[in-house]
Amino acid sequence: MPKISLVINTKNEEAFIEDCILSAKNIVDEIVVVDMHSTDKTVEIAKGLGAVIFYFDDCSYVEPARNFAIQKASNQWVLLLDADERLTPQLSQLLATIAGENKYDSVKIPRKNIHFGKWTKHTGWWPDHQLRFFQRSKVNWGSQIHNVPEFPDNYFTIPAKEDLSILHYNFRSIDQLVAKITEYTRHENNLTLEKVAQAENFINYFEGEFNNRFFLEKGYKDGFHGFMLSKFMEFYRFLEVARLWEKNNYQEITDVERLKEIKVGPNPLLANEN
Repeated sequence: MPKISLVINTKNEEAFIEDCILSAKNIVDEIVVVDMHSTDKTVEIAKGLGAVIFYFDDCSYVEPARNFAIQKASNQWVLLLDADERLTPQLSQLLATIAGENKYDSVKIPRKNIHFGKWTKHTGWWPDHQLRFFQRSKVNWGSQIHNVPEFPDNYFTIPAKEDLSILHYNFRSIDQLVAKITEYTRHENNLTLEKVAQAENFINYFEGEFNNRFFLEKGYKDGFHGFMLSKFMEFYRFLEVARLWEKNNYQEITDVERLKEIKVGPNPLLANEN
């Protein structure tokens, strides 16, 4: 059987690192943790579970440390997890089988995102396939935030089944979500003036995010969770626009006269205050 390295990037994950490692420990031969100088017990817990520890400068997001962590693995197959992710027993067994058969270079795994204690089955978060199991020499991770890794065509996509998914305990508080949105938009640079120069594109860039997630991706089926997550993702896009405005020295970036034609009703909670 080919040997497997579990690779985890961490920063202050003492509440999650143990369960993450234990969920995969039965199929891996090596545990590599690359830590961004945690100030809690993350490293101590990981060491106690047999992990080899390396350090990487804290750069606020994980992508720059991905390739560094992968290169520290000594085995042919790499299982890449974040500390707030877990394997199901069925998934770990399947991954061991795939490695043993050695038919593929990499594997895309469905991810079950749990937001505020509830599985988000819609709202654009399922099946959320992620490339997390691969032969070490076949995958290259870019350093840009939210970068999609480069990988060969010879990959396998695991069917979107709950028992074959990575469990992802994602957003757990409003403060955590807002902090992530703030940090991500600070580093992203995908949005350009050309994309939002027209007033219609300007408005649709963020309001369209809500419509896509809540209506087209059926976020309403996730109840109030779906509504709030759709709104937060609209805020994410709005903050991207605000960052672009700041980057361009607060100059006009769209036709405000054209924006005046968009009809917005009064806030009913404020209508009777005057």
